[in-house]
Amino acid sequence: MTPASRQSPLGLPRVRIALGFAGSIAVFATLALAVDWAAILRVVSRAETLPVAIAASVALLAYLVWSEALRALFLASGADLSVRACLGSYGAATFVRLIVPVGQSLGPVVFVYLVGRHTDRSYSADLAPTSIGEATTHLLSALLAITGGLLVFGTSAPVQQVRVLQIGLVIVLASGTFVAALLWYRRASIREWILGAAALLRVTLGRVSERLRRALAPERVDTSVTHYYETAADLADDPRLLVRAVGLTTLGWVATASALVLTASAVGVSVSLPLALFVVPPVGLLGFLPLPGALGGVEVALTALLIHLGGLGLTTAAAVVLLYRLCTYWLPLVASGLVFTWLWTVGWDRTKRAR
Repeated sequence: MTPASRQSPLGLPRVRIALGFAGSIAVFATLALAVDWAAILRVVSRAETLPVAIAASVALLAYLVWSEALRALFLASGADLSVRACLGSYGAATFVRLIVPVGQSLGPVVFVYLVGRHTDRSYSADLAPTSIGEATTHLLSALLAITGGLLVFGTSAPVQQVRVLQIGLVIVLASGTFVAALLWYRRASIREWILGAAALLRVTLGRVSERLRRALAPERVDTSVTHYYETAADLADDPRLLVRAVGLTTLGWVATASALVLTASAVGVSVSLPLALFVVPPVGLLGFLPLPGALGGVEVALTALLIHLGGLGLTTAAAVVLLYRLCTYWLPLVASGLVFTWLWTVGWDRTKRAR
């Protein structure tokens, strides 16, 4: 697929979004029966302003550095991508992640479409650094969570529990290395598998969709796979940019965890950075739930973890999570929504005219 043939992906599934928010409202309605919202809001109203403001700034910084981490991978792959172009594309894709149910899986697709207006490359070529960036983000989140767990429980938990964390660390490292090696050194076999799957889809679903049948033509699929692996190979040409991407991705997770530490301090309780690193990345996986930004699911899970592992009371833990989500969900939602709106009304057409 050439860049010129790409269509605007900015139309959003309104019914799906409405159903997702309805699900989140149902979760909060259920919670209302178990918690004292008046007491929670009193704790929130007494929170110190400065730590919350810093937490909000740090949360936005996380998205900025994650955008720069992706840009480093694009630069390593040979694309000439500016900070503004990458941040705009990443911001709009973040809005999709946060507002569409299961947006965690849709966000990268939107980013590839949008960034393609600036890279002048095929979709598959832009997909390579994007998918590698996503894989790096999830791998580092697992490593940081396990490391945080070891720091939290290393001196106080039973030896058996610490051993489980140590084994988990080894498994994550080994599985990440194995999958990367499999995808690279067995790429000929993977190419055949992809071509076989495309052929199967072409003779089944392709019968009811002419557009899908053309997209799954063997020569187009083979070209896409070739572009993907060629671009992925280019990433190794500049190790410094790869190190920068890993470092910035790690910084983004630390910043997001720090926001939890800061919001806890705002209400007068303590949550250590290792504990925040232990609970924040796994909770982020709830983004694959059919709720917009895992709204409701994250609040329940994070509150339970702070009660069980942080020793906080229900009211205090809920207040901390409420402030944390204000900084890490609602504020980025508004900021990224402004970027998305600009692209929808002005930026997309302006980019097409510039081309």
